[in-house]
This record gives sequence, C-alpha cells and structure tokens, in this order.
Amino acid sequence: MKSLMMLTSGLCAALLLFGCENDDLKKRVDDLENRVEQLEEFCRRMNANIEAIQSLVDVLSEADRITAVVPVRNGSETIGYTITFEKGEPITIYHGKNAVAPVIGIRQDVDERYYWTLDGDWLLDDEARKLPVNGEDGMTPQLKIEKDCWYVSYDGTNWSELGKVAEGEDNGIFRSVTADDEYAYFTLIDGTVLTVPLVGEVAVDVILFEDDLVKSICVSRWDTDKDGELSVSEAGAVTSLRKAFNAKPIRHFREFAYFTGVTALAESEFCDCDELESIVFPANLATIGDWAFSWCLSLTSVECKGENPPTIGADIFDGIPASDYVIRVPVSVVERYKTAAGWSDYASQIVAAE
Repeated sequence: MKSLMMLTSGLCAALLLFGCENDDLKKRVDDLENRVEQLEEFCRRMNANIEAIQSLVDVLSEADRITAVVPVRNGSETIGYTITFEKGEPITIYHGKNAVAPVIGIRQDVDERYYWTLDGDWLLDDEARKLPVNGEDGMTPQLKIEKDCWYVSYDGTNWSELGKVAEGEDNGIFRSVTADDEYAYFTLIDGTVLTVPLVGEVAVDVILFEDDLVKSICVSRWDTDKDGELSVSEAGAVTSLRKAFNAKPIRHFREFAYFTGVTALAESEFCDCDELESIVFPANLATIGDWAFSWCLSLTSVECKGENPPTIGADIFDGIPASDYVIRVPVSVVERYKTAAGWSDYASQIVAAE
C-alpha cells in the first residue's frame, strides 16, 4: 500500500510539472506569435510610408495640392493620416513607434532630383548608381523581415540582408506633419522636409514627437483638449516650460521649435538632462537663463531658429566640452551670433544651419 501511495504521489507531481511546463511553452509560443504579428504590421507600415514618400515627391514635381487630411485612428490614438490631392491618388502615412529598423529616407542632390538613402547614405545599385525616387527610372525600395532579419529589395524580386531585427522600438519614417495657412510640412526622421501646398484651409496640427518621454511630459502638462496629442496650437499657447524637463532623461526636443509663446528659458531650465542630444529653439526665444543647459553631457546639437541672438546668462553650457556640440543658426546671421554678447564665447561652435 505504501509503495502504491508513493507511486500515485509521484505520478501527480509529474503531471503537475508537465502541466506547468506545458503552460510555459504555450505562453512562449503565444509571445512569439504576437511578436511576429507586430513585426509584420511594422513592416507593412514602413513600406506604406516609403510609398508615401515617393507619392509626395511626385506631388511636388507635378505641382499638385493637398485637399484634405483625415486622421487614421486606432481607438482613441491617432496612428497616421490619409491625405488626398487635387490630381493624385490618396496616400496614408503612419507615425508612432516602429520596430528598430533601417532608416529609409531621401535627399536632394545637385541635379535637384531626390534619391533614396539608407541610414543617411545614398542607396546604390549594383553599378554604384544612386536610386532616384521618381521619374521614368524611379524605384521604390521595399522592406521585409525574414528569419528575424531585415531585407531590402529595389525590384521586388532580389533581396539584400540589412542585419538582425534589434529588440525594442524606434521611430518610423515621419517625424512630424504640420501646416500653416498655405503649406503642409512633412518632416522625415532624417530631417528632410517636403513642403506641399494646400487647397484652402486644411488643418494638420498634431506634433509627432521623436522622443516618447518629451511627448509624455508635454501631453501631461499642455494637452488642453485631452486628446492624448499635442497640437501646434497647444504648443504655441505655452508661455513657460516651468522646468518641466529639468534633470529628466530626455534625448531629443527638436519640437521645442513649435513652442512659439516661450520667449525665455529659466535658470537651469534643462540642467542635468544628461541624455539630451539635440534641441531646436523657437524663432522668438529672447532670453536664456544662467546654466540653462549645464551638465547636459550628451548634447551634440543646438539649433537657433531666430535671426536675433537671444540674451544669454552665465555658463549656459557649463560642464560640456566645447568640442562635443555645435550651435546651428540661420546662414544669414552666423557672424551676428559669433559677435553677440555672450555668444562670442561660443564662436568656434557656431555654424550655419543646413
């Protein structure tokens, strides 16, 4: 009897162990299937955005105009826009987080044509020729994920491996879409801006932030209509940052350029943001307080949109080696900045913005 009880107990323990292992295996399979589905969706959106870039370049070459911009939503979240034109076919662009992916972009060459780029370098064919975006010889790169690697094709048939799919998420192809009374501005993640004319009043107002933490801080403080996004008009209504970013691990705040109501940065405004790499000042920023960017040890790029140098306090870049960062200013006022009070201390870092 004792042996039978021991055997029964052993069987029960084995069944329990098998059940736990089976549950764990099922969870891992489910996680893998979810990751595959997410990567497939990321890839679909990336390819849609690549096609949208090509369409926008076509729009520019054909002098077409935008007639409407309709948000694409997933529940309450805006994940992109469908854009219609006077002549051309509608396009849909997506923003938000994407898989860590190769950066497909475009750049205009000296012949004034746009060519495709990959991670900032020209995309070249087998004969080392640049790949045009549009025209009779234009082509559209395609991305795919296979066996956990990124691949690119220029003809839909032949594929070249670009490397493993990295863990985590990153930004997609479009950094922001904004508009004024006459034009819509499509800013790519590599900084390229495509400017397309509008027909009448077409509202394109949502800022697409490059840095999730910056967006989170901005939305939590200044999203007045509570839609989970920050619009250009909401950003423009802000008059003081109130040290919202002080000592926060933000990396990029190029969208600060939209905060046109902010004319002054307080003392130590961004002090100890030791992961901050880049920031763009709004055009009418007039005053920068003492130590505003002190100990921002990762800073590499500061861009000033205004033609008049802001009045600056003491040691605004204290603790940052001068060789680590550049200050970009409008090309017509480089000398004005280099000789302005306070700014002259940083003359060697001041260069013309591209």
